[in-house]
Amino acid sequence: GRGESEVANDLELSDLSLSGPPLPLAGEGPGVGVLIPPFDAAAALDRVDDDRELLIEILGLFREQAATSSGLIRDALAGQDGPALERAAHSLKGAAANISAEQVREASLHLEQAGREDDWEAAQTAWTDLEAALPRLEAALDEFESM
Repeated sequence: GRGESEVANDLELSDLSLSGPPLPLAGEGPGVGVLIPPFDAAAALDRVDDDRELLIEILGLFREQAATSSGLIRDALAGQDGPALERAAHSLKGAAANISAEQVREASLHLEQAGREDDWEAAQTAWTDLEAALPRLEAALDEFESM
């Protein structure tokens, strides 16, 4: 009857809203981060109940934290200091998660794991990812703040 075809139409509509390839899961091979936006403004605003001014303040704090953590990560890599790398990457990971910066969060997670395991090859790869992700995030934050 008519009811069934309406249900079928609803299903098709809900399928359409899921268009596009599924986002890769974290750590599904190199280069996956490119498909994830550097900064999810909607999710970040959601965390602060759509208080844009508060979010911009938090983004300012994040920028300071990111600069500090990046320096500590660089030093830890240079000295092959696993515990220091793990600590610095952990704090950057938390800061990135707070502002819904998924690319930076993921690279930081990989750095943290590499530091814990003293895996300097993995650490170098993750650092390269982080060095690419941070400027993309910076640009996305600039764009958001100037909107």
